[in-house]
Amino acid sequence: MPQTVVNLQDEVVRIQVTLQVENQDRDWLGSHKRALSDLLPIALTKIDPDDLHSEQGLEHLREQLRKDLNQGMETDKIQSVLVNELLTQSR
Repeated sequence: MPQTVVNLQDEVVRIQVTLQVENQDRDWLGSHKRALSDLLPIALTKIDPDDLHSEQGLEHLREQLRKDLNQGMETDKIQSVLVNELLTQSR
């Protein structure tokens, strides 16, 4: 997925994620990449910025993004969300 930047309360968050799907769902992922890119910033606004500062919080972030993206796409094809890059900056 492309890099996404969002404002969460008093923090700016830059994140890049990889979505994992079953091998047979790779074409689905490719054809829905734009819609997923549009949903990602919306899903991120539901995240507590404090979660971004601990391992347990990052695990919660990954699971919440997986659930929100699947729900937004009305599917269960996204198996996991991997965080490739995460940068936070306080204002």
